[in-house]
Amino acid sequence: MPPRIHHEDARMSEQSRFKLNSLLMIVAIVAIFIAIVLPLINRLREPGGRVPCASNMRQIGQALLLYSMDHGGRYPQQLEELLKDITEELLVCAETGEPSIFVRPGAIAADLTANDVVVYEPLSAHEGEGSMVLFGDGHVKWVRADGLERMLARPASPAATRSAVAE
Repeated sequence: MPPRIHHEDARMSEQSRFKLNSLLMIVAIVAIFIAIVLPLINRLREPGGRVPCASNMRQIGQALLLYSMDHGGRYPQQLEELLKDITEELLVCAETGEPSIFVRPGAIAADLTANDVVVYEPLSAHEGEGSMVLFGDGHVKWVRADGLERMLARPASPAATRSAVAE
């Protein structure tokens, strides 16, 4: 004769099955959530790595302004001349250690506009996606590689060109 299952035992096995199904459902939902959120976190982390570079560019801009105030409104011929105002680490990309590129040596600060590129990071930094750029009015902006190439190809503002020729 088969063993008799008590009514309480049957109810316990139904409860444990319900707990197992619930647990599996929760694990599946968590796995889907992780699969959705992980790529977003990686995408958000990427611009976060640019923050030190933007800070360095901003400080270079401040040092250029101070230098120009002490030298008749002119920028230095090389960024290294700023080393009395800033540390050497600011002159290189925080991510790759490559030196920043100075494109307006000796320019008159007042002649530069918000569209004139003054200093930028090499395009090899940030996996070639773009560069932090310091503009003539002192603002710093992330510029994609193709946009930076167009900016560098376009001539400087007429006033900035005149000041460079006047030397």
